[in-house]
Amino acid sequence: GVLVPPRRRNLCINLFSKKNYKMKDENNFQEDLLNAAFSQGKLLGKKYSNYSNEAYEAMKFSYADYSDIVKGTDMMNDLNKLNKELNTLLKETENGDISVDRKTWWDDNKNVVWNAMLCGYKTENENQQLNSSWCNVPDDDNIDQFLRWLTEWAQQYCKEKLIKAHIINTKC
Repeated sequence: GVLVPPRRRNLCINLFSKKNYKMKDENNFQEDLLNAAFSQGKLLGKKYSNYSNEAYEAMKFSYADYSDIVKGTDMMNDLNKLNKELNTLLKETENGDISVDRKTWWDDNKNVVWNAMLCGYKTENENQQLNSSWCNVPDDDNIDQFLRWLTEWAQQYCKEKLIKAHIINTKC
């Protein structure tokens, strides 16, 4: 089994994961994915309203997880129906490689997915000025999901360790 980070377990995917997409109805899927990314950005913006760096990291991880879902490389095995739908929906040619077709679709749409997440975050943090580096589309979608999740768990561990050490130091 895979130890899934809490952020991924709560990733906004219900808008598209249980839907039936007609053959070549990519616009509906794109709209649902963008709405999910917007909701995810808003959720993370609310959760990390006072911690913009943590929000940014969580958004990059979520963005990359959307990438894995679209490309068919997600380690979660609860999206079998969606994978079949996307294999049909995003197939470009009869004899083409579906993994290439799905990656091409992601590459063509990843900028708008990131921008949807930023817009969601911004609606929750209207008074906060975004760091200009956030406007650049992250390249975390090119990092293997297992490595990203391992990094995310390591960051969480280090954060928790510092909190516990601070508690011990103040009580002793």
